[in-house]
Amino acid sequence: MSLPVGVFDGLTGVTRLILHSTELKSLPAGVFIGLSAVTYLSLGNQLTSLPAGVFRGLMVLTELSLSGNAALTSLPVGVFDGLVALKVLWMQNNALISLPAGVFTGLTAVFQLELQGNALMSLSVGVFDRLPNLVYLTLYCRWQGCTNDGNAELSCIPMLAALRARFVSYTGPQDTCATCTSPNATSTVCLLVAPTRCECTCNMGWTGPDGGGPCLQCAAGTYKSESGTAVTDTLICLACSTNSNSLAGSSVATACRCNAGWTGPDGRKCTQCEAGKSKFLLGSV
Repeated sequence: MSLPVGVFDGLTGVTRLILHSTELKSLPAGVFIGLSAVTYLSLGNQLTSLPAGVFRGLMVLTELSLSGNAALTSLPVGVFDGLVALKVLWMQNNALISLPAGVFTGLTAVFQLELQGNALMSLSVGVFDRLPNLVYLTLYCRWQGCTNDGNAELSCIPMLAALRARFVSYTGPQDTCATCTSPNATSTVCLLVAPTRCECTCNMGWTGPDGGGPCLQCAAGTYKSESGTAVTDTLICLACSTNSNSLAGSSVATACRCNAGWTGPDGRKCTQCEAGKSKFLLGSV
């Protein structure tokens, strides 16, 4: 079920609009045009998606609740266009997996954002940058006895360290990822359920066991072109092709160069010089 554009025509005096239905699954862009006096809007339905510009026309809206839409997994950039007066945004208990950078562009008046009870696994860098007045942020349940926490796989968010200084209330990951203990490893994710534990992976050209350390440099004659640990064949140091060699710590296949007396493209099969010809340099010459 959806609503047609124009369904609210003539309701210029309405200040509060509550649409709670188990049948409403989508809304067309511009459906709220004409509701110029609405200051509170609640949409606790079965929405599966929202188009960009869906809230255009709600120029004095100060409170918007999108909570309780269990099938709503994503939001497009531009979905909140026109909500210049919005101060409070509730989006808890949906099924949001991610929030794209720029999704909150234009919401310069928002000071409270509720995101607990979703399925967030990561947050785009700078996703909160367009919320200069945000002082209340909830990323997981803050009430004692809450059973629908959600966001359990949410990565620790380095950018929040700078933002927290301005928050009056913040509920979310308490620690950012610590520096990996092994040199030549990169911290990739720190889980909300264990915020002090970092999952580190060995850098390109280096390999090691699960956990990212100790990371050992790929030996001469091998290379590793991906970050990661020795879980699969693509994450270990791979041998150069026969009759070619590479420097220690090589991170690309083209670092493998044909030996003297053999020729071919870097990183590819080497062919022996035919009778009457010589090659005394390492490489594809």
